[in-house]
Amino acid sequence: MVQCMVCRFGHHPSPSKSAAFVLLFGQVTIEQAWNATVQRALVTSVPSVAVYCDKCRCIRAMTDQENATQALVQHELDWNAWNLKSC
Repeated sequence: MVQCMVCRFGHHPSPSKSAAFVLLFGQVTIEQAWNATVQRALVTSVPSVAVYCDKCRCIRAMTDQENATQALVQHELDWNAWNLKSC
């Protein structure tokens, strides 16, 4: 089931870094990546990347991942793909 990342993982998840996370985000902490993702979704609605969540009634980053780190990585990849298409 697709939910927003905040409803699925809470406001401050504490997952461990994966290799994919480090390759994509570099030295950014998980908290910094999480906050940037949530803030970006609040101001930009992109189909399949950030949409209205019926549960919390906010525009949020959406995910169907079971792991918060994987959700951050997938969201960043989807966001980058959308940016490339819009250029």
